[in-house]
Amino acid sequence: MRDPWLDNVKYVLVTFVVMGHALPLAHLDTTLDAQLYDFIYSWHIPAFVLITGYFSRGFRWSRRHLSALVTGLLIPYLIFESVMRQANIHWSDQQVQGPYLLNPGWPMWYLVATMLWRLASPVLRKHWLMLPASIVASLGFGMIDADWTDWFDLSRVVGLLPFFVFGLLVKPEHLALLKRPWAPAVGVVVLLLTWTLAGRTDDWISTRWLWYAFPYSMLRADGVQVDNLTGAMLRLGVMAVGFVAALAVLSLVPRKQHWFTPLGAATLVVYLFHGFVIRVAWALDFPQWAQSQGGWVLALVLLAAIGVSTVLAAPPIASRLSWLIDPVTELRRRRERRTRNAEPPSAASLRG
Repeated sequence: MRDPWLDNVKYVLVTFVVMGHALPLAHLDTTLDAQLYDFIYSWHIPAFVLITGYFSRGFRWSRRHLSALVTGLLIPYLIFESVMRQANIHWSDQQVQGPYLLNPGWPMWYLVATMLWRLASPVLRKHWLMLPASIVASLGFGMIDADWTDWFDLSRVVGLLPFFVFGLLVKPEHLALLKRPWAPAVGVVVLLLTWTLAGRTDDWISTRWLWYAFPYSMLRADGVQVDNLTGAMLRLGVMAVGFVAALAVLSLVPRKQHWFTPLGAATLVVYLFHGFVIRVAWALDFPQWAQSQGGWVLALVLLAAIGVSTVLAAPPIASRLSWLIDPVTELRRRRERRTRNAEPPSAASLRG
């Protein structure tokens, strides 16, 4: 039986992903705009990775699971990375650097990351020591400044690894603590502190630290370049904020069935298709128009992002788009339904 809270979490998180990606369209360059962006990015990617880890706990190196990995992630990546790359070239004359398919473009990197994380999950979940080991790996990988770290977006894969490992190791009874009556009050306080901290992000680090995508040599703190030790300490701080704020958000997600609960089943549909909506908005010069309109455009962009997520996840839309994402699985499901419908009724059912 599906847990409505987990479906609610998936819908809320993927909606914030869309909001985070849509925010630059407002193009306001205001203090509020920057604070909201840093606030969302301080926790929404960590939370998304954590939940991905939680749903990867059952992955095994079995034929069934490896086949699902190919049909559910590898094939969609091959299809959508190719289509998005061509869209970038034709709409905005942007080209992804590096070998084709080895250097994922935005936002397809997450599919590659999920594949690599899941392939490693049978090892990563063996012992709780994998969590501190993953933190050390994340901190150490930031010290590497080499072109090969862009392949398969390894900088992000390893940089965000602790959140995935935490999700792998956490048990349902641990997450149940987030459903306690006192948890939402604590969550509100944590997020208020995170919001305040996001308003002063530029005082101690740049926004790029929140992406886990660059070596320390390419990042700056307080306007100056940092050494590896300082970079590791700053990443550790960013990581700690990400952990605490992500759990705070999860504590505030409704626990019961709501109208948006079924939409949580279409997370991949929303993630893969929302990028094209945003690319179209850029191609139509929406940011230039928004810059001349004033602050109300920020609310418009956020509401539009929620609308895009909700429409894409709606069952009538998601069920049709899923054919483009995972045609192999959809064909299998249709074949299974036909087989069940074609089976003659059993003797027990005839007796009533």
